[in-house]
Order: sequence, then C-alpha cells, then structure tokens
Amino acid sequence: MHTFDLSDIRCVACNSDIVPAGEGESFVCNDCARTYQKVLGLPFFGKYEDEDLLGLIEIAANIGNRDSFGITPSAVEEWEALLLAYDQATDKDAFLREVPPEKAPYFMNRYGEWSEVSYLTRDISLAGLKVLDVGAGLGFDSHRLSLLGAHVTALEFSPLLAESGLKNFPHIRWVGGFSHCLPFQNASFDAVFCNAALHHMRDVPAAIFEALRVLRPNGILITTCDSFRPSASGDDLELEIFDRDPAVLLGVNEGIPRFSDFISTLERHAEILDVELLTHVLYDAPDIGTITHLKHWNLEKDGPMLARRSGSIAMRVRLKDVWPDPARVQMNGVLSAHEYVSWMSSASNAVRKLAPMMPQKYVNLPFFADKGSKFELLNGWRRPQKYHHARTAYRRGRWFMQSPSERPILAFDISLPRDGSSGVEAVKVMLNGAAVGDYPVSNKNWVSAKVDIAAIPSGDVFSIELEGIGGGASIEEAAFVVRNRRLISNTSGLDVENKCRNCQNSTVYAVIPVFNRLHFTRECIRYLKEQTYIPLKIIVADGGSTDGTRDIIRAEFPDVVVLSPADAELWWSGSMAMGIDYVLRDSSGVDDYVLMMNNDTQFPADYVETLVAVSKLHDAAVGALIVDSRDATRVLDAGEYIDWATYTFSVKHSVDDGERFCDDVDVLPGRGSLIPLRMIRAVGNIDASMLPHYLADYEFFCRFKEQGFRLGVSYETQIVAHIEETGIIPTSGSSAFRAIWHEIFSRRSMSNFLDHWRFVTRHAPKEYRNHIRFRLVKRVIADFTLRTPARWFFFPIYLLLTSPWRTWAVVKGQKRAFSRLAAAIRRDGADVVCQPKLIPGIIRLPVYLAVAPGPLKREHIEEHGLVADELLRRGILRQTRCHEWYALNTVNFGGDAASTELEGLRRKAWNPVAKVGRTFSWYMAMRKTRVAK
Repeated sequence: MHTFDLSDIRCVACNSDIVPAGEGESFVCNDCARTYQKVLGLPFFGKYEDEDLLGLIEIAANIGNRDSFGITPSAVEEWEALLLAYDQATDKDAFLREVPPEKAPYFMNRYGEWSEVSYLTRDISLAGLKVLDVGAGLGFDSHRLSLLGAHVTALEFSPLLAESGLKNFPHIRWVGGFSHCLPFQNASFDAVFCNAALHHMRDVPAAIFEALRVLRPNGILITTCDSFRPSASGDDLELEIFDRDPAVLLGVNEGIPRFSDFISTLERHAEILDVELLTHVLYDAPDIGTITHLKHWNLEKDGPMLARRSGSIAMRVRLKDVWPDPARVQMNGVLSAHEYVSWMSSASNAVRKLAPMMPQKYVNLPFFADKGSKFELLNGWRRPQKYHHARTAYRRGRWFMQSPSERPILAFDISLPRDGSSGVEAVKVMLNGAAVGDYPVSNKNWVSAKVDIAAIPSGDVFSIELEGIGGGASIEEAAFVVRNRRLISNTSGLDVENKCRNCQNSTVYAVIPVFNRLHFTRECIRYLKEQTYIPLKIIVADGGSTDGTRDIIRAEFPDVVVLSPADAELWWSGSMAMGIDYVLRDSSGVDDYVLMMNNDTQFPADYVETLVAVSKLHDAAVGALIVDSRDATRVLDAGEYIDWATYTFSVKHSVDDGERFCDDVDVLPGRGSLIPLRMIRAVGNIDASMLPHYLADYEFFCRFKEQGFRLGVSYETQIVAHIEETGIIPTSGSSAFRAIWHEIFSRRSMSNFLDHWRFVTRHAPKEYRNHIRFRLVKRVIADFTLRTPARWFFFPIYLLLTSPWRTWAVVKGQKRAFSRLAAAIRRDGADVVCQPKLIPGIIRLPVYLAVAPGPLKREHIEEHGLVADELLRRGILRQTRCHEWYALNTVNFGGDAASTELEGLRRKAWNPVAKVGRTFSWYMAMRKTRVAK
C-alpha cells in the first residue's frame, strides 16, 4: 500500500499535525480530532463552504466527462514539443498552417501560457525543488513541471479532475483542498505555480496569501494568464463578457478579478517581497494603445494606471523572508468532498442534493432582474435583455426555489428564439433531477409547461432543470427561451386560470377622438367591430366636426356612443378627456380598460385581445408596435423615451429577434395604447386645459411613471398609422415669417413653444428645467433670425459672435488630433502613414500625397507576383470599404522572404502621380457601392 507523505500537511481547522487513521483511507488531527478521508484515491483536506457552491455546480457540470478528459503524459509531452518547435520556428505563419486540426483552435492559447511560464522561469532551475501546483486541474502543468525535474505536489478543488490527474500522473503527489486555505504547513515549498487558475478561485487575495505562506524564504510564486478588470469596476463587465461564453453557461466558474484582488496581498508585506509584474494583454495603455506582448511594469509606479485598465496579468514574486502572518483556517464547512462524490451518479442528481444547501441569496431569484447574476449564468440563463420579456437558456436552465405553503403548481412558457437558428427540438423538465415532462418546442408559438411541486414539503428548496433536446454547439443553435414563470394554486386552479384568460370579463372602452375625417372614423369603427375581444365599447369623442360625423356615425352604428361638446371646438386633448370622463362615469368594473385610439389607424382582429393579455401579464399600460401605412416594414415607434439632459424625444425604430415586450419606455403614444382604468383613477384624466393638443399624451403618461406604474410596448401585435395625416411637423432650413410663426405657436404644431414650456415646467427634473427653458427660447430666437428672410441681416452677426468659439473648437480639435498622431507614431512607427485618418485634417492632404501609400486593386498586387489573400491573412494588406480595393497595413517588410516584391508594391502604392488617379477611382467605386446598398 502506498503511504501518503504527511510531513508537510496541517489540519485546516486548527493548524496542527495530521496522522494516519484506520487503514490509510483516512487521517485525523492530533489536536482537534477532525477526520479527513481519501476521496477517489487521494486525501482531501477541508470541507466545501457556502461560498463554494458555485464551484460545486461547475464540478457537477463535468460529471459527464468523467474518465474521458484526455490529458495524459504523452499528450502533455506532445504539446510541449510542438510549442517549443513553434517558439523556435523562423516562419511561424508556415508552422501554424501545419498544426494538427484538433490542436489548432487551442494552439495560441496554449502557446501564450507556455511562453509566460517559460519567461518567468528563465533563470530558475526547478531540478530537485519541491514545487506546489495550485489549481492543478487535470495535471497538464504539473507534469510539465515534473519534466523539469521538480518534485511536484498538485492541489485541486474538484475531486473529478484530481481523480483523472491521479490516474494519468501517478508520479505526482495529488492533494484535494482549497487555495484560500492550503492544507500545508508554513515554508513547505521552494516554488508555487498557479497557471491560468487564479481567476477560477473564489478569493484571489486569500489564495495569494496562502501561496506566499507556504513558500520558504527566497521561494518563488509564479502566476500566469489571469484576466483582470479595473479595480473600481462593478460586476457588469464580467457578466457582459460571460453572457456568450458556452463554458460558463454550462457551469465552469470563470471569473475576471479586479486588479486590486491581485495586488492587495502583495501590498500588505511589500518589504519582504520582490515583485515582477507583467501583462500579456493590456487594453488602452497610455500613449500606446492595446499591448499584446509581455511587458514589465513597476507595481509602485504603474499600479494606479493598471488599476484603471483591464487585460491579462502574470506575476513572479520572490519571498525574501518567512511569511509573517498565521495560516488561514476553515471553520464553516458544510459538505465533505467524500459525501459530494457519493452524489455524482449524474449532474442532475448532484444538483438535486445541493438544492437544500443553497444559501438563501440564490433561492427564489426573480426571473426578471435588471442585470442578472453570475449564479444565473452558471445555471444556463443568459442575462435579461432590454425590451424582452423572456429569458434565453443555453442547453439547460436551472432554478432553485423554495416550496410555498400554497400554489403547488409551477407554470411557465417555453419557445425558441424567433430567428430560427436554434435546433432544439424539445425541452425536458426535471424536478430534483427526475424527469416530469417533455415539451416539443418551435419558434412559432409558446408551449405552457406545468410542474406539480405538491410533494415537496413546504419551505424545502428544490431544483427545476430545463434541458434542451437537440441543437448545435453554438450559443444560438442550442438556445431556448422561457417566460412567465409563476406559481398557481393547483391543477384545478390552473384550469381556472386558463379559463379566465379566455373568458373576457374586463370591459375595454375604445375612445376615438375625432375632428372631421369621417372616412377614417368609419374605417376605425369597423376594425374595432371585427375584434375577437367581445366586451368592447366604442366611444367616438367628436371635438366639433363640421362634416356630419356625429349624425352619420349615430345612424350607421347605433351601438357606438358619440360624444360632442356643448359649445366649443375641442382639440385632441379635450376630445380624449371627454371620452375618458364618460368611461369613468360608466364603468363599474375594477379591471376595465381604456383603449386610446386615433381614427387614422388599422389593426388586426386580435389587437385588443393581445393588448389585454399583455397588460394582465405585465401589470402595465401597453402600446403596440406602430408601422407606416405606406410601408408596413417601416417601424415608426417601438418605444419612446425622453432624454431630459438634451431634451430630446428618442424613438426606438427596430425590434431585435426574440423581442416581444419593451418594458422600460418613458411614455406611450395616444395612438392605440391600452390603460387599466384603475391607473387613470389614480393619476387623473388628460389635462386638456394645459396642453390642448400635442404633448398631452406625453404629459399624461409622465404622471403614470411618476406614480410608479409600468409602461410597455407589445411587439406581438401592431397598429398601422397614416403618419402623413399628422399635424404641422417641425422643419429645417429657411422659410417665411408666417410659416415659422405657425411652426412655433400653432396649436397643430409638434414644436409649439408654449406647449413645451408648460410640459417642461411640470415634468422636467429640477436640475434640467432652466437649461431646457433657455434652449427653448434660444430655438425661437434662432428660428426667427436665421430661418426667415431676416437671416441676411442676422447671419453675419451670428458668425461674428461665434467665430472665437468656433476657432477655439478647431484649435482644440487639431490639438487632440496631433496628440493622437503622436501616440500612434510611438505605437506603430512609420506604419502610421498607412492610416490616413490618424493624420490631422490640417496636414492630411500634403502628408498623404508625400508619403502615404494609396489604394490598390488586386491586379496591381498580382503584377508584383504577390497574392492578395495571403497578404490579407498575414496582415500586410487590409480590405477597404469597397471590396475590390486594398490598402497597405505596414511599410516595414524587413526580414520578409518577399521583401523585394513588397518594396516594389509599396513604391507603386506611394507613387504620387498614379496615387491621385487610383484614389479618385477608389472614391467613385465606393460611392457606387453605397448607392447599390
């Protein structure tokens, strides 16, 4: 029987010595009597804690790969020989073309790791040294270190990975344990390696602390290939990057630690450390730009700069004296590795067993949050998308929920993304690892799924897993979407819920404000009468039509309520307010609705039914997608927003694949929006006295937002608008005094000065209010002085007054341009002439004519015996916006085998006489390309 060496092992609970117990399958602490066991053949010291549960999900994700990881000594040695050969190759591009296809996708990543380790160990002989490999994984780097003569101990968190490592690399001592609480005594190792592993660890500062603690004086800590982000950054950056990472979505706990996580421990005892700090990639380096080669930095001098940036970091730290701080201990273990391994019959079973242990912060997470979380990513759920009311899962999605005392049915809807790229054929639903239903899915409709959770004791945590059946390897090919997760009472309750959905027991009052345009009103009423939603009452609020609208509508549609003013002509606001007043008096239902309609619209037969369903689902006032009657593919309004800082009203004009609901709009239009009547009772009616026509709907819905009500736009139905029938639209350019006057002060004008002044006064945030008023006044003055015939008098004055500011703006712009040019020269040297846009405009033309290479066509390249596609691949050429034309990326061909031919090509591109003609030809070709598009 192999005897495990305990000479440097400590108890992670009390820091005392460990001795064998039983028949060598367990170990016990001499002091606190804590027992540790062998797990899958190797000793495991410590227990998993609450914070390790993300890592346990990762281990579960690997269960299916057990015994098939494929990392063996021969595989490592083959890689080692290949990487060394590449490093020594004179023609690296040619070498890469010969790399075996199965290795090609990973080759440069492997080489990056290899080159960092090789550089950081450049003057170190590992022969005979006692070395610890932290986060050893399957043993790839441990074996490389042993090939250099080191006596290697490999520490691994995952029993599955360590089991494989022990089988394939038995000459290495394998230990199970935790990087933040190493099971080794102080000063036990000559060197500690952590290759591409720190960013997987839950506590990077603690891991570095422990690595330094177990080093002997003059020992070396080497870490490589760890991504980092700015010290002050939040988690959004990490979530954004990992949202499209298949490995993370399948449970691999990748991370991007902050820069401060790497250096906080080093700063703690800087006096006993020699730190060599390098980056392999650094984004946005000062005056250099992105750096993609190993570069040294001075921690004290450059640390503040690095703390504001992101990239990848490597470190070599020499410990000059014994680490002064005591070892970390573990007191809050909740699960032994031995017990966890016993659950590993499948990933689902392991997760089922983990469910009751989940910290409360991971239980009952809202399915729709603003940003999502790392925990949700690891469980398959991509981040919530703006404007979407469904979540996308990759291959599988998982929830941890607490069983309620009532409503023992969990229901949700499943579909596929609308773009049609997913190959998922069905979704299997599992409750605590046991299959409870298979649901065939498509991108054409939603399938309702129900899970009976009545057997789960009240208060217990359970897992729900949705697994996609079929699909490809990419994010898009293995995606499915889920919406409307909800708990309902019971099976009969579900039937009642479905019946309630179909039983239309809320009255919808469609209010149509009209003024003449009888043909539009007739058409709108007919569309409403064809609706599938039955309890629908139509109110025509006539604002004083002179074309017989009132009498004709009453005669043709006796069931339609026609309202008219007693004595005055009403505009849109007055007419709509009159209709809503009628509804408020007539309605007796608590769940009734007002549908605000314009008569110049068309809509499908299920328009009202769809909006009611969406409003109930999201508890919101909802509008619909608005498209142009002249071109139904043109989206006029998919959501409206107010930017108070600039006082602009932006409109969303596109809908992404999969978008069904936009839930963060600032306002809704008065055209086709459905509002729960209870909301109107809370905020009041349209304010027709303040805003008689335009902006009244915006003002109305601003009050909804201020009261905390939700506004949204449904993309599951649409309304067709005759936009050409609208009022006075703001124009630009010169015009007559009368036209400008009407544009600024007419009641039918969208840019009515008084309306905007009143709207801003009531709803603009205080910090923006005066600034917006100033802009409104400024616009009126500018319109009358610069857009009317008076501009011939005022324009010279305007130029005179603004010329100092314009001159200064030009000077500042050129100063910035020269600074960018200087940085580009430091970064790229002479190659900067290949990027004319980097040259300040004031000198661009003479510099371009004198020294820059011009555009080239394929035949120009082939004249010199060169192949354009090959030069593109090598980065010597780039393709311009016109596909048949190319440009040089570099003028430095030193050492290139074809340097003579390339120099000839450079001279041809530079030739000032020919360059002018080719540049003109390229410009004309590009214009044709734009026109064709």
